[in-house]
Amino acid sequence: MIFEVFLPEDSQLPKKNPPYPSSMFPQRTRKVISFLSYILGYYSDEWVDEPILGFLSTLSTKEGLLVTFDYGDFLANVIHEHFLQFLIEGMF
Repeated sequence: MIFEVFLPEDSQLPKKNPPYPSSMFPQRTRKVISFLSYILGYYSDEWVDEPILGFLSTLSTKEGLLVTFDYGDFLANVIHEHFLQFLIEGMF
């Protein structure tokens, strides 16, 4: 399980579904979470949701993928949403 790899040994496993607070992870994992949050265009790295857990699962050497994601499609959708939020100004 992904939490057995990334959580400290003495911590309890989460009992609810994501998002999880990033403070429950060790410092090294929080740095990876911050990096992934920045790449995915999140405004904060306080919470860990399914896409970040999916990326973390690819870094695990003990387990295979936790959930299968189509990362290309996911990133294309995120980039498209960001383009839609840009202000459009016409210049002639």
